[in-house]
Amino acid sequence: MRSAVNRLVFLCILSLAFQSASFSQSPNSSDDIASITRQILELKRDLIITQNKLAASQTKDSITIYLDVGSIRFLDLHGINIEIDGKNTAQSQLSEREINTLSQGGMKKIYSGPLAPGKHKIKALFSGKKPLTKYQPGTFNLDKGQGRETIKITFTASADMLETRKPEIIFTRQAESGR
Repeated sequence: MRSAVNRLVFLCILSLAFQSASFSQSPNSSDDIASITRQILELKRDLIITQNKLAASQTKDSITIYLDVGSIRFLDLHGINIEIDGKNTAQSQLSEREINTLSQGGMKKIYSGPLAPGKHKIKALFSGKKPLTKYQPGTFNLDKGQGRETIKITFTASADMLETRKPEIIFTRQAESGR
């Protein structure tokens, strides 16, 4: 992909150099203008093809991960790390405002990026504001198909979980058809 972009930049510079040289030295400027016009059209075509390839690669097989804490108010949540296949993929520190929004039913996008079809392990690690506040990490085994997928990580708590202040972490998957 970079080589195509580098080629485009090189051709632009080259065409500008030829253009300035051709107008100052050549009596046959209509041929030069036609040549430059062809080069510019080729550059535009190459640029459109490169942009389409880039857009297709970013949206074809991707994943988006959201966080939802429901209405649990006791969470001392501060940081979130997402690992996909053992690689640290996303980190997010939550502000007071984001925590308030989340506790009132809002959701936060944690990660959005490419992910090839196949089996993947998604691990969510959560930390609290206080140094000793650690939550059990959540793990989700994903067998991803073609297209886009959305994963929602939700904290839930039953009555007995509220007493122990240890919420359950649920991963919900939603596959989207390729558009």
